[in-house]
Amino acid sequence: MSPDGQDRLTQWRQSMDAAPDCLTIERLMGDLTPAEQAHVDQCTRCQAERALALEFEQSVPGADEADVQSVAVELQRRIAATRTPARSGPSRSLSPWLQLAAGLIAAAGLGYLVWDREPEIGKTDSDVYRSNTVSVIGPVGDLKDPPARFEWALVAGAARYRIDVREVDSTPVWSATTADGSVATPPAVLQMLVPGKALVWDLTALDANGAVVAHSAEQRFRISGGPPPKRK
Repeated sequence: MSPDGQDRLTQWRQSMDAAPDCLTIERLMGDLTPAEQAHVDQCTRCQAERALALEFEQSVPGADEADVQSVAVELQRRIAATRTPARSGPSRSLSPWLQLAAGLIAAAGLGYLVWDREPEIGKTDSDVYRSNTVSVIGPVGDLKDPPARFEWALVAGAARYRIDVREVDSTPVWSATTADGSVATPPAVLQMLVPGKALVWDLTALDANGAVVAHSAEQRFRISGGPPPKRK
């Protein structure tokens, strides 16, 4: 290997090393403390880990892609287990080699799915999709008063749930994670819910490794007394 190639290989290996204060995937996908957020803002590795996890979680509405994400998360876990802590030092910029590694993880997951996927007699795609859907309790539709809580049915195999609330134009409003079947509506959201105000929300069920178990359909609600919400 040429000296230039050796230097790039060394740079890639260093970019993949975890510093002693790097966060686990579980922490990266949770609510970060100010100190943890400050670390992520300066750490290329943590930024890449979190971006990969978010990309896989947000692109998995059905059973096929859920299999892909499970494989990708397992690959990330095995890679992390082989890393040795790196000496503390200045943050490194995201190199093309690190981007290539991320692409290889996704490709490996897709390869596994193609190899392992076989049709099952008597089982349709709609049956698979229904088995991976979260049943939402509320809030849904026109409401007389602002909802005190967001509620849903628990999903087998789920360790925690992520709720995402948005404006009708998809502008993010609030998100949170919890291990329960409901979460209290925060004051900031309650203040937004004036008569006629509409919001949409959905829910993602995750297993202990952060892989998507199920996903709800998008729900819409509004406080009655105003014009109907505009459709996207």
